Parts: sequence; structure tokens; C-alpha cells
Amino acid sequence: MEGFEDAVLAGLSRPLPALSFEFTTIERDLAAHCLDRLTRLGFTTFTVALGDEMAFALDGWRPAGEVAAYLRALPHEANSGDVYARARPA
Repeated sequence: MEGFEDAVLAGLSRPLPALSFEFTTIERDLAAHCLDRLTRLGFTTFTVALGDEMAFALDGWRPAGEVAAYLRALPHEANSGDVYARARPA
């Protein structure tokens, strides 16, 4: 869904148990918008992996606001990564 994260997430009507979307440092506002959309859908915790790393960059799962602040603070050279989202248990 590269480049179409916002459009794909707009098609969701309820949360899945978990999902991820790609972000880039040149489109930080898009990532923040996606976080807002997922929060409204019922996703409650998020984390980040940078680049092609196979490990999370944050300790533990965080609320959307903390992840958005983390993404805003990343240097441009970080380039991209993935945001992972979990919904609250049913």
C-alpha cells in the first residue's frame, strides 16, 4: 500500500487485531493522519520499526500521541519505517 496508506486505512470500518503501515520522513503529516484515523477506529497502542530493521525502535507499545511525537522528532535521514498498531482486545 506504499503511498496509499491513508486511502487504504480510510476504507476500514472497524479495527483488525493488528496492522502496520509504512511512513516516510518526507510525509510525516500523512503518518500523523493515519495514527489519528486508527485511534478513531479503536486501535490503542502503537510502535515503530525504522528502515528495514527487524526490531522495534521504541520500548513497549505507546499511545498514538507519543508515536506521532517520535516520528516528528526523527531526523530526515531516518527516511522511512513502519508503524505497527494493535486494537484493544474485544
